[in-house]
Amino acid sequence: PPSSSSSSFTSFDPFATYHKATQEMFTEPSAKVTIDSLNIDMLTASIHGDKKRMEECLSLLRLPSTIYALGDIEYERIGLLHEIDFIKQRRQVRIILQSIVYANIKGQTVGQFANLIGFNFVQFVDNCKPLNPFSLKRLDNTTFLRLIRWAYLTDSLLVLAEIEKFLLSESGSDLFNEYQLLHLAHRFDMPQLRMRCLSSLRSIEDIEDFSGDDNYDAQLSEVDHSLLKMRADHLIHLRSLSLSPDANFFLWDFHSGCTFEESIETRYFPVDQSMPDESNQKMSSGFSDDAEVAGLF
Repeated sequence: PPSSSSSSFTSFDPFATYHKATQEMFTEPSAKVTIDSLNIDMLTASIHGDKKRMEECLSLLRLPSTIYALGDIEYERIGLLHEIDFIKQRRQVRIILQSIVYANIKGQTVGQFANLIGFNFVQFVDNCKPLNPFSLKRLDNTTFLRLIRWAYLTDSLLVLAEIEKFLLSESGSDLFNEYQLLHLAHRFDMPQLRMRCLSSLRSIEDIEDFSGDDNYDAQLSEVDHSLLKMRADHLIHLRSLSLSPDANFFLWDFHSGCTFEESIETRYFPVDQSMPDESNQKMSSGFSDDAEVAGLF
């Protein structure tokens, strides 16, 4: 569990401090990766029917550090050349996300939920059907949420990482308010976004102010509430002991029961890429996927 200290960390910014450190696992490959070496290995494996060698290449291509080493253009070129589905899916989602940004720049209100006060965001997300990125016909207010549901349902980790990066950017975060972002971070297990959302809740008073808003009940689920209560209860316990939380507290992910660094590593560098079951989330939020999405704007 997170430890405590007698010193105050109210000015400590966990996201700014920790985000830089966690980027190392995304940008430092375990071995030198080049476009030529990958192409040669994959072509050789394909010609000789070497399934083991091909799997090794595909595993390497699933690492975020490989994307960083090659760059998006070369990485996507490999995906198109060798017909690699998970790379083509990531590329298609990147195109859609850019289309959403451009649409809003042009004055269209595509997927903008941030200013909807008291709007039942949890139910709206529940009602959005998963959308394969190659099945998209036109952009609408449900496009982004349907994409993230599809990525989570299919455990498309590279797509989820790209979506999380989008939500951490100004263009993505502007579409949602802090309550909606926290719900997405909890529901779809995006640890970096979760760390960002919680970085401002550094005291009991911060959490009380946060929970006193109308959006607290309307746009967060019971699961979100319980996780915030765990955080508040720990702060209350420390106060009763005349202690203040130290850095370890702010770097502790109550959602996963470990540090945020461990959450990020487990999420995007899994040993067993098993498909998650959304049924638990449906039961926890109290809604089902049976209803169709009603018009919002």
